[in-house]
Parts: sequence; structure tokens; C-alpha cells
Amino acid sequence: MGLHARIMKVVTESGPRPRAVLLGLCRDDKQRGQFDAVFAAMLDAGELRKFGARKDASYGVKRGRAA
Repeated sequence: MGLHARIMKVVTESGPRPRAVLLGLCRDDKQRGQFDAVFAAMLDAGELRKFGARKDASYGVKRGRAA
């Protein structure tokens, strides 16, 4: 499972998480080196959404309102 898939799995199953928690999903140094590029690409593509202010930010997926 790649880094992109691991991040998506965590935020869809358990809700928004801080950036530090998502960084902790990296399995090795190679993934840690790729994290910033993958994270930025996910934000740009709209797959992740930022919730909160600068220090209190969490990142997750947009959920629709239940009717």
C-alpha cells in the first residue's frame, strides 16, 4: 500500500487528522522524503481538505450533510 492510499484510508475511516499524524504513516525514509510532494498534490487535487486554522489544522475528506 502506497503513501497516498494509507493517508486516504486513515482520513476516510477515522476522520480528519493533523499533519503530524499523517506524516507518521510513512513506513520508511523514502516515503518521508516523498511526503511533502504527495501531501501537496492531494491538497491541490481536492482529495484532502484543511479544517481549522494554522496551528490547529486537521486534514480530511469533505463529508456531505446527512438529510
